[in-house]
Amino acid sequence: MTGVGTAGGAGTIINAFATGKGAAFGLLQRVTARVTPAPAFSVWNGQRKLPPSEARLAVETARLVQRELDVRIGPLRIDVRSPIPAKRGLKSSSAVSVAVAKAVANHVEAQLDPRRILGIVADASLKSKTSLTGAYDDAAACLLGGVVFTDNQERRLLRVDILPASLVALVHVPAETKATGDLNLKDFLHLSDLVGEAWRLAMKGNYKDAMLVNTLAYAPVLRVHPGFTLQAIERGAFAAGLSGKGPAEVALVHPDVLHRFREDRETSVVELNAGGPPP
Repeated sequence: MTGVGTAGGAGTIINAFATGKGAAFGLLQRVTARVTPAPAFSVWNGQRKLPPSEARLAVETARLVQRELDVRIGPLRIDVRSPIPAKRGLKSSSAVSVAVAKAVANHVEAQLDPRRILGIVADASLKSKTSLTGAYDDAAACLLGGVVFTDNQERRLLRVDILPASLVALVHVPAETKATGDLNLKDFLHLSDLVGEAWRLAMKGNYKDAMLVNTLAYAPVLRVHPGFTLQAIERGAFAAGLSGKGPAEVALVHPDVLHRFREDRETSVVELNAGGPPP
């Protein structure tokens, strides 16, 4: 028997590092996970078996789902297909973890409501040291789509919103990578006032200013130059900003101004996940 689960990607509105509260929006970058019983846990990306350091999140997620459902499947082979570049701030880890959680539940023909999935993913993210905060906001956006506001410390979904249906995302992905393990939450505490203001702007629906303030707050600490963000705003983007820890930046753009943006190998157009769990 094989269990299958899917999830979308996501982009950042408010990074939760400084305040514990985050906001994110869903992207239609479909991640698929398949699980089958095996003699030992392993995680595969195509023909490549991932080393333990890269496999830890998926394995931890699979174990926690079995514990949550009180089932004993045992070790699993986990096959992951993901179009999301890793270690760029585009929520690839959260998407994989959500997809694996759904795949294990599917394997045993069980139902996990969204709140339980998000709790499992947060626990797995912290145990595997994939996230500094549990990434409850990222996981919620990957699972639910739309725009989500969360309290990562309390693990609460505070609000779900939608973006204008006509928007698309321009995702700018430099070759550079950033690992979460290289960061420390203490480095961001001094940003709490500025990021708190960005949060208030976002809660009012002012995503353009919220994403810009969030970006200007975090970019210097993360050593990312937000050139793409600033250029996107100049060219008429609905909103733009640094995604997660970067270095990826995402601009939300109406199709009628797409012609103002030069296409290059680092930038691609991605549809938004308007809302509702991925099929």
